[in-house]
Amino acid sequence: MDAREVTRDESREAGTTDEDSDGSVLEWSVRLVTKRPLRAAGMTLFIIAIWVGLYFVYREPWWVIFAVLLLGGSVFFPLLTVTRYRFDHEGVTVKRPFYTIKKEWSVYRNFYPDPNGVLLSPFSTPSRLENFRGIYLRFGDNRREVLAYLEGIYPQEETCEGEEGVEEPTRDRGDVGRSGE
Repeated sequence: MDAREVTRDESREAGTTDEDSDGSVLEWSVRLVTKRPLRAAGMTLFIIAIWVGLYFVYREPWWVIFAVLLLGGSVFFPLLTVTRYRFDHEGVTVKRPFYTIKKEWSVYRNFYPDPNGVLLSPFSTPSRLENFRGIYLRFGDNRREVLAYLEGIYPQEETCEGEEGVEEPTRDRGDVGRSGE
């Protein structure tokens, strides 16, 4: 194999784009425990402390087993599993171990990036419902590629004047979803 050749699996892990017969495809995967190992270790210690505390309070191993299954499963399952994302000409696909979400691009009308990922919103203007009806996609190490792909699908309509009179695109949700007024 030539040093420049990249297998399809390596391409997926790297989050690169592949060309298929219908257009460009962007695929990547995210495992949260590898993104923030210190936070995962702290959470693990905290949950172990809860389990030990339950044992000393109830003195029953059944309560600890129940807590291990319930609390451990709900906290560690999302941390340890891999989420795979795919953008193609049809839409976006999110694959988790027990379910797959596949939505067409026509379902979403706008997107809002933040430091950890991007929210695809079904509303053309900011709404309090977009957190419930939209879909949040976490970035791997490919923030620029994901945002460039989404910019190609949803051109920016809002602009703000930047330095030296150059208009820069913006995607600010305003005060939607923020409390304190």
